[in-house]
Amino acid sequence: MHSGDEVSGIDITIPTEAFHRIEGRVAATDGRPLNSGRLTLTDTADDTLVFRTNVRGDGTFVFGAVPAGAYTLASTEAKIGKLPEGFPENMDVPPGVFEATNTFADGSIAVIVKDSDVPDVNLTLTEVPLPPAAPKPEVQNGSEGPLP
Repeated sequence: MHSGDEVSGIDITIPTEAFHRIEGRVAATDGRPLNSGRLTLTDTADDTLVFRTNVRGDGTFVFGAVPAGAYTLASTEAKIGKLPEGFPENMDVPPGVFEATNTFADGSIAVIVKDSDVPDVNLTLTEVPLPPAAPKPEVQNGSEGPLP
């Protein structure tokens, strides 16, 4: 047998108990829950093993089916804002779904997964100023363009 050869008749068993849930909360330093942001969970020994999820409307998050190992949990695009009418709080909130009222610096923490679920991971982020609003095009006589 050589590298790249196809082999049939081999069974590979992956026990489901080898995978664990990581659950937690993303909050501001004053305790306010954030309700939007992107999260990545990256294996520190193999940076090609990456899990992704979004912060839920209530500030919580869940990664399911994570194998044991050492990880870096990182947050980007974290915000607090008004959720659309009727949006369930326990659903992931993709960035851009609402207008942000507060924004937060990216942050990360170490997470160790051993033989069981990790139920209480807390990531605290520092508030930063909202970016300036994009300039709106000037309108003259119903057409877009600069004013004379």
